[in-house]
Amino acid sequence: MTALPCRAVAFNNLGELTTKPLPILAVGDDFIRVRSLDTLGPGQNFLIVRPVDDDDPEVVANGRLKSQIKNEVIIEFDPALAKKRPINNDFVILLGKPKVFNPIPKGKKSDDTDFSLLQVKNKETGYLQFKYFQGNTKLDSSSPNQANSLKNISKFPRAGFELEWFMEFLPNYGFSIGEFSGEIPIVNYFHTPVPGTFTQSKIKLMYRTEKSSTLRGQLFMQSQSEKFATANSDEYILSTQVDVSALGASLVYERGELLPITKTWSFGLTALRLNLIYGLSVVAQDGSVSRGQSSGGNGFQEIQLGLDTTGYFPKIPYLKRWTFGLDFYQRTLDLKFTGKTKGEQVTGAYVIPSDQKYSEIESGVYLYVGFRFKDVIGSAFKPRE
Repeated sequence: MTALPCRAVAFNNLGELTTKPLPILAVGDDFIRVRSLDTLGPGQNFLIVRPVDDDDPEVVANGRLKSQIKNEVIIEFDPALAKKRPINNDFVILLGKPKVFNPIPKGKKSDDTDFSLLQVKNKETGYLQFKYFQGNTKLDSSSPNQANSLKNISKFPRAGFELEWFMEFLPNYGFSIGEFSGEIPIVNYFHTPVPGTFTQSKIKLMYRTEKSSTLRGQLFMQSQSEKFATANSDEYILSTQVDVSALGASLVYERGELLPITKTWSFGLTALRLNLIYGLSVVAQDGSVSRGQSSGGNGFQEIQLGLDTTGYFPKIPYLKRWTFGLDFYQRTLDLKFTGKTKGEQVTGAYVIPSDQKYSEIESGVYLYVGFRFKDVIGSAFKPRE
């Protein structure tokens, strides 16, 4: 028997000590016999207490239930660990009752017992992720007049990066920042190439739900600013900046671990993603040649499809988890301008009609490669469990 060490217990007086004690009926070499009207459970522990005086009762030994037949209880104790040998004038006090477990149903093996209620729920894991993107984009514009009527580009390259952080101390919340740019092959009205560039910056605040089996949802707020700049001087291709504030939702089929650890190298599918983004606020501003002021009738919608894979390479120091993926997107931008327009500063320049609507459809495909790390920064802020 493993006995508890003897320890002092404070009682207000001898009356409190003897309120719910069990009187000793007999004392053996390593056991005592008491009478109890209660049914005691296996593993029940006891204190054997001696009333020295009214203010200072003494714990002389610890005991544990050995057997119970009706109202007679046998309590065993270890003489080597007892402070003093129990005597008939001592009392026995019950400690907290042990937890009672339901018996295993008949016909069911103990190995089949359902311990799901005792299992700790899996917790989300925070991570840091860096991605580098390379891809091509197609742009189609629709215009009711000459303004931006030649802004149709079959293909132009874009590259960029994205940094994503889901925090270890708040693993369902995260944010990301991204920057993209590209050189645009522009040909003006006279079929002469002119330089053009595209730049875009994004920031997202995200909330992801807990994964249910293999599915996970995500909500996010996104702010982005993009600028289409060209050296073209007339109205056929305009320089324009567009700022968008949007809400988005994602449905993710997530397979495997985001932070795998294996003894040998591994590679596999991590996730399939569907993102829907709707613009709440869209503001456009042209350059020196302008279609007017953008009004409240602007619209922005974007759909994204993505595939993510993860490779784990234990022999590579620091950069053990590599990510590879493919992203497809299509974006629709509807703009309405009002007020005074501005044409090219030359004699006889074309006058852009006011109060007109324009639209653009942009689609593209990206390949990316990146790295994913455990969030050691957020771990420093996580409370100890």
